Amino acid sequence: MPSMPTLLQNPPNIAQTRRDVFSFERGPLSLSAADHARIWPYMSNVYSKRNTEKPGPNTPWKTHYYWCRFCRQPDAPKALSARTDNRNVTGRKHEATKCDAKIRILEYPDGDFEYQPYNGFPYTYTLDESDMYKINEAVKCAVEVELEKGHSAKAVIDLFLSRGKNGCYKETEAARGKYLERSLVQTWKQKLKIEARIANPRKTKSYRD
Repeated sequence: MPSMPTLLQNPPNIAQTRRDVFSFERGPLSLSAADHARIWPYMSNVYSKRNTEKPGPNTPWKTHYYWCRFCRQPDAPKALSARTDNRNVTGRKHEATKCDAKIRILEYPDGDFEYQPYNGFPYTYTLDESDMYKINEAVKCAVEVELEKGHSAKAVIDLFLSRGKNGCYKETEAARGKYLERSLVQTWKQKLKIEARIANPRKTKSYRD
């Protein structure tokens, strides 16, 4: 059984923080540089960076613009019969209504950050639907840490999704990684193998299937 992953180091109240960043019901969020670095990977599946404006004479801060990942047109819905065999099969296709929500993140000279809703609100989908569509980087990186130790995709998925004493489902669910699939983890594993071969073609790290 793999050792307990770094995913267990979720920031406090990460589930609520993600809801706050998603909805902005409590208004703009101000974060320290450290908090921004810890929290943003958990939102990477919701927003995609578009561009950054450099500081100017009247705006001595950087402005980072992010668009909702559902800004593009949705894929054609699959037939219901194609969804019944795998409870997560809908999670790998963008089947939500097109969404134009955008946010901006102000990076101040003192290192603090402020998240602001910018345009296109409200969303046309839920945060849970976004989590089904794409796994966030915080969860993905934690999974890759275990894969790089040589553990199999099955062993890693069992650890992250197990509700038993040797699993960490509670932490995985808080980070919204409950839609992890073995096939996806196996894909990440194969990519790590390829990267290892490219980095060191004479000595490829061993990864068990």
